[in-house]
Amino acid sequence: MDKFCKECGGSITDSLNFCQHCGHKLEVTKEQPKEAAVNRVKQPRKYTKKQKIVMSSIAALLIIFAGFYIWGKSYTSPENTAERFVTALKDKDSKAVQDLTILNGSSISKAEAKALISLAKEGNDYFNLDTSNLAAFSTDNQLFNISENGKWLGIFTRYSVSLIPQYAAVNIPFDGVVSTFNGKDFPIVESNENQVVYGPMAPGSYKLNSSFSGEYTEVESDESIILADSYSDWVSHNVELGAAYVTLELFNNHGIPIKNAYITLNKKKIPFDENLMIESLGPLTLDGSVKVTPNVETDWGEVESESIALEDTYYEIGANTLSKTLMDELSDAILLYGEEYAKANASYDQSLFTNITDDMRETFQSNFDYYKGEGDYFSGQLDSIEVDFNDLRFDSDQHISVPAKFYFTSASHREGEEVELGERIDHCNVEIVFDSSSNQWLINSSYSVDSWFGDTFTATKTLEGSQKLYNASKTAVSTDDEVEASSTAAGNDIEEVTLNYVYKLVEAINANDYEIVRPYIKDGSALNKMQEELVDRLYESGMTQEVIDASIFNIEQSDGKWIVTTIETINLIYESGEVETKDYSWDYTVEQNEDGTVLVDME
Repeated sequence: MDKFCKECGGSITDSLNFCQHCGHKLEVTKEQPKEAAVNRVKQPRKYTKKQKIVMSSIAALLIIFAGFYIWGKSYTSPENTAERFVTALKDKDSKAVQDLTILNGSSISKAEAKALISLAKEGNDYFNLDTSNLAAFSTDNQLFNISENGKWLGIFTRYSVSLIPQYAAVNIPFDGVVSTFNGKDFPIVESNENQVVYGPMAPGSYKLNSSFSGEYTEVESDESIILADSYSDWVSHNVELGAAYVTLELFNNHGIPIKNAYITLNKKKIPFDENLMIESLGPLTLDGSVKVTPNVETDWGEVESESIALEDTYYEIGANTLSKTLMDELSDAILLYGEEYAKANASYDQSLFTNITDDMRETFQSNFDYYKGEGDYFSGQLDSIEVDFNDLRFDSDQHISVPAKFYFTSASHREGEEVELGERIDHCNVEIVFDSSSNQWLINSSYSVDSWFGDTFTATKTLEGSQKLYNASKTAVSTDDEVEASSTAAGNDIEEVTLNYVYKLVEAINANDYEIVRPYIKDGSALNKMQEELVDRLYESGMTQEVIDASIFNIEQSDGKWIVTTIETINLIYESGEVETKDYSWDYTVEQNEDGTVLVDME
């Protein structure tokens, strides 16, 4: 019978009383009778300390594994997944929401998790958060479902909340708008100039930021958008940025030919096209902060109109095309006409006009003949002229019409009547044409339009008159043909011929044409040679003259001739432009012969 050491368990040789392995001394037992040996009870096996430790460890591990398996299976169950998902939503735990959800098989971003949490706060319209009945929980929530998602730790079936993909169809006012959702860029599924479709993304309530940065403006908007479509249909949303493309159409208020037109925007010139249009300008902010300034170029200079603060997408711009240069030229022409009107009417002499057309000159001559025949006379002065340049119209061939009010202090009276001066206002539409041969503006007509005036007339410029009073003269200056006729038929009209001579001499000097004054001077006389040389000399010096006033002071007859004393006020206009006004008193010797009344000498 084999013996074993109780201490180390090793086999012991039968003849030894100690363990040859560990040295343990064996107990010596007395040999029992065979009968006793047959009836001996078998003792249970005894384990060593090391064996006990190993066996205890294995048992503990089995218990732990069994417990972990039971816990893991419960933790990853659909019911527990739903519970943890709801808890994460309520606790606003975006990290837990990310861990528990998938979108098209992948994890969602933190931005999406926050949007999902925000959507849960909106109420029961989007989520049923009651997990007591998993079947009802899954059925009621159309934006997600509980589905298997691989293995957890390689052992347990993992369940996740699978979200229904969402797509945002952002309708934009113009191309180039960029949108983010909760600060995150999402893929663009489809785009055109009016719409950009973003997705897929998790269901949720997002902060939509849309922005645009262009040449003329930078704008952005922050809005909310809810993506909660259970069928993954596009959710449409209109973005309002307060900016748009603008169309500008230019209208020529005055009709003055435009050589070029443009607007200035941020110091940049943007031209109008040939149809005076600017289309699709922008995009521009339409809150009034952006201003455009129209400019036009004409033959008379450049004109800038008032700036326009943009608040709409279409503007009709009434452009101001009347430059200061043109306004000044027209003002000078109208003022000169007003002064000469008073002077010419006082003496019934159309030749005193220096800036009217031939047609208008004929009209005045006809009117003067009529008034003379009726014995009516005019005395007066020009006080001022108001012009409404807003209502100026420029027609073809440089023909302009503009309303004006002429203010006179004047009187119409009969010869010998006491002159009672009073205010006179002529409401006229003045027509002006440009004479290229003389390079000046000429008055073509100035007819009364009292019935047209009213609240519509606005004086944009006031021209001050000289307020020089012109007294009526019963001897009006006539035309050249009339002078020749009267010299023959009315040889005794000394006063008329003398005054005609004064005005015609000045006209001859200015034109360097002695023939203009020759009919009033006797050929071969001392005066003839003197004034012929005077005309040449003054013209060569560059001087011109203007008769301000001329009147007969006295007439005396002596030795068959007449001594006519005149008082004359003459403007001497030097080549430098300097003007000198001088008063003269001359004694003219006048005689009558078979050719009529003529001047022969002066001193």
